[in-house]
Amino acid sequence: MGTQPLPFEDVQNLAVRLGTNSEIIQGRSGTVSAKEAGLMWVRADAASLAIADQSDIFIPLRIDQVLRGIQTNRDNPTELATLEADMGLEIDQIVQPLSISALDALFPHRIVAQVTPPNIIALSTLNNGLETIRQRLDGLRFAIAPFAPPGAPLNKVIARTLGELPEMPDILIVARWNVVVAGNTCNEIEARLKNVMDRLQIPSRSFPQPNIASLAQRLEHEQEWRLPEHQEIHAMGCDPISLEICRKGLLTGWQAMSLGLKMPLMEPSEKFWQAGLRHEKGYQERPGYLVVPDEGVVVAADLTPHTESLLAGFSRTLQYLPNSTSHQTLTTDETENFIKWRRDSLQGEVEDRVSPCLSTKV
Repeated sequence: MGTQPLPFEDVQNLAVRLGTNSEIIQGRSGTVSAKEAGLMWVRADAASLAIADQSDIFIPLRIDQVLRGIQTNRDNPTELATLEADMGLEIDQIVQPLSISALDALFPHRIVAQVTPPNIIALSTLNNGLETIRQRLDGLRFAIAPFAPPGAPLNKVIARTLGELPEMPDILIVARWNVVVAGNTCNEIEARLKNVMDRLQIPSRSFPQPNIASLAQRLEHEQEWRLPEHQEIHAMGCDPISLEICRKGLLTGWQAMSLGLKMPLMEPSEKFWQAGLRHEKGYQERPGYLVVPDEGVVVAADLTPHTESLLAGFSRTLQYLPNSTSHQTLTTDETENFIKWRRDSLQGEVEDRVSPCLSTKV
């Protein structure tokens, strides 16, 4: 059964508008859902909102089953809420709902969008960021949820945050995860999102130019690596502040699940193949990109467009951090748990079981 045609053209068009705007969604980290007659239509895990008008990417779920899964602390409340599960059929292990979409069932609104604007994500990682968000959104119906790991812990935190409020908010900021905007029409969603984006805008830093000539010369004899399509990715290597942040670790839940256990940084005089092999031996994952200090970034020749887009979003997030010390970074243990959770959720995919290529298969 898997995905089915979405019966709401307005929501389909909204999904495309959001999914193709890199200032709103990084890679395929965003999602949109729509409710009707006890069902909630959510994005498939491996899909992208950007192609909602080209392919059926939505899966209908029973809302009561999703809520029951959250209440009983199921790690993936969407799994047993599909129509296949409801009819006692074999669950499709390949085409599954995006598990984080379960959070949308907690909102009574017809439409819910989860987005990852780089400026707001960066603001939520700053030491005083959540207080700044609270002050700037004053007057709106909003809530702020603390950071939590994916699965049951995140679901529990969101449910508790919403349950403690006197009225249901239209906007939820989930620290170091995303922005949730709810409404009954697409116009409401977009108007509320624009208001939040405007209120939470913060200044960005400028980046020095990457050393493309040096990278290109070193790539002449490398078949497994190439220059990235998104030029802003180079800031991870050529911008001193961004480079220092990369040395410390990742910032958000989406990045932890998609960009690898540790940022793969080149060492002096190292060739690309040597850096890739060293990283693979050290962290049991083939890196999808290499950060070259003082020069820029190269990416794996087979890096997927989605992962490269997520890398670009990560780099854009870095430009909103004023320095390398005023933010919170995910610990290695946190990132490792994220990757394990992601691998477990994709256990039906043969490639993930056979080859640890997490960085290039997202």
